[in-house]
Amino acid sequence: MEENTILEKMISNPFIFEEIDKKYLSDVELMIKVFSIEPSLVLRYSSKELFENDSFVEKVLSTNLKDNCVKNLIIKLCRNKIKNNKELSLLAIKENWKYLEYAIDELKDDENFILTEITQNSNILDYTSERLKNDRNFILKAMEIDVLTFHSASEELQNDKEIIYKFIDDIDWADEITDYYFGNSIVAIERENAFSYITNKEIVKEVVKKHPLSILFASAEMKVDKDIVKILAELEYWENIQ
Repeated sequence: MEENTILEKMISNPFIFEEIDKKYLSDVELMIKVFSIEPSLVLRYSSKELFENDSFVEKVLSTNLKDNCVKNLIIKLCRNKIKNNKELSLLAIKENWKYLEYAIDELKDDENFILTEITQNSNILDYTSERLKNDRNFILKAMEIDVLTFHSASEELQNDKEIIYKFIDDIDWADEITDYYFGNSIVAIERENAFSYITNKEIVKEVVKKHPLSILFASAEMKVDKDIVKILAELEYWENIQ
């Protein structure tokens, strides 16, 4: 059966892929054409060898589709190839920042590259190397670009005084609490939720002294801590926040 015949018949009869010579299921050019027309058929019928083929993976990443759900599934199947190829990794990240998860380790540990990509989404730091997540200078630089990268810092750095104050010191707690409860600001929700990550009691005490309303977003443990409750009582805030 000729390639054009397969392409003509596959829409009305997708089961044609069960009838044709198996060599077609490994044919990069044919399956990319199928992919651009009906990607689910590639997912169902293509040879597993295709997902390890550089040319096929590159063409998948470069093809624009309306159905990104199926495309995402196919890219996931190609992740082993992407992980071992820098150029494919770059193409994947260009498609979607979340594909840094599948990228070559070199890119996950490339400080300059990650700082550039933060503009796509601050959550990209979730997929960076542990070394960068624990690099104080890198996290401070990242927070200069997007303060919400605080979320992806290591637990140790999330309890670093300078980093915490960089994260919350410019907050107008009264305004952002309004935004939080009325859903007006995703940044407010993200930022205040992050305050609950802080486990260093001394730092929480300092923040509460300076910004009493911040207690609303502290962890459950910090909200009932006797020393913190005492601070709020002295500031005459305790009755207001219960």
